[in-house]
Amino acid sequence: MRAILGFGAVLAVILLGLGLWTATPQGGGGLGEDGGAGVDRQGRQEASPGVVAEDREDAEQDGSEGRVEIREGEFSPATVVVPAGSIVTFINRDDVVRRIDFEDERFDDAEIRAGGSHTLEVTGTGRFPFTGSGDGNPSGEIVVE
Repeated sequence: MRAILGFGAVLAVILLGLGLWTATPQGGGGLGEDGGAGVDRQGRQEASPGVVAEDREDAEQDGSEGRVEIREGEFSPATVVVPAGSIVTFINRDDVVRRIDFEDERFDDAEIRAGGSHTLEVTGTGRFPFTGSGDGNPSGEIVVE
């Protein structure tokens, strides 16, 4: 009887360990084959949920990337100026989900979980206002030159 209980305990520990391993990014956890969350609506690879992708040095050097951080419900900077064809990344540094609503229907509104990010490509020139879900109705603008 003890042998059966001992075997059952060992088996339970092994199965529990496998279950925990597969639920983590290192083990896959239902994410993409490379541990990422999959592909966004524009066909670009997304980072794992709650993980901000590393900044691309080449994009920063040639000015083709804009970055807006959300801290305490406010956008920083509130206005980001980028050339056409740039990637703009919104990073939620708060510990709650934040929503971004774009007035221009070419951009999808987004809910960004705590620590997560949302990227979009701006192809045309113009001014593209957006609002957020923080206290005081924060707002901002992407200016594409």
